[in-house]
Amino acid sequence: AEVRAEFESSYRQVLRAIEDTAEADLPRSGLFEAWDDIPLWQFFSVLTWQHYEMHHQPIRTWLEGLDAG
Repeated sequence: AEVRAEFESSYRQVLRAIEDTAEADLPRSGLFEAWDDIPLWQFFSVLTWQHYEMHHQPIRTWLEGLDAG
């Protein structure tokens, strides 16, 4: 339950950040020191669907193991 609550909280934070971003700011880069060379829209994609694509299958496999166990 705690992991789910943390997920929901982080999801709301990312969604709020995306919704609060002006469309004109999306192509800007240099907003984050560690991600200096990528535009803001790409930063958001890394935090959302690209991150999901990287981890969803291992998590599904783990969850299926829990259901079977």
